[in-house]
Amino acid sequence: MNKTTNWASEIIEKLQKGEIVTFNPVGNSMQPLIYSGDEVTVEPITNQVLYINDIVLVTITPPYREKEKTYLHLIRNVVRGIFQTLMRARWVH
Repeated sequence: MNKTTNWASEIIEKLQKGEIVTFNPVGNSMQPLIYSGDEVTVEPITNQVLYINDIVLVTITPPYREKEKTYLHLIRNVVRGIFQTLMRARWVH
């Protein structure tokens, strides 16, 4: 069972089933790349290679956040195969 109980729960469930999902995220953290309410399409990662500046749907869990939360994030760095995003001036991986 998926532990995520936020706005992304249904999206994550569809991705886990292999579906491509289109939705309209709300928030300003991805501006100027994505504006609040823009249509965004996400797809499951299979054998695709991810690169710096790719945008991913990621769930941040403790200890990086007190509570689990899902965001659209920009991959800012890759270190030894770990993708890192910048969140409030600290690295999250």
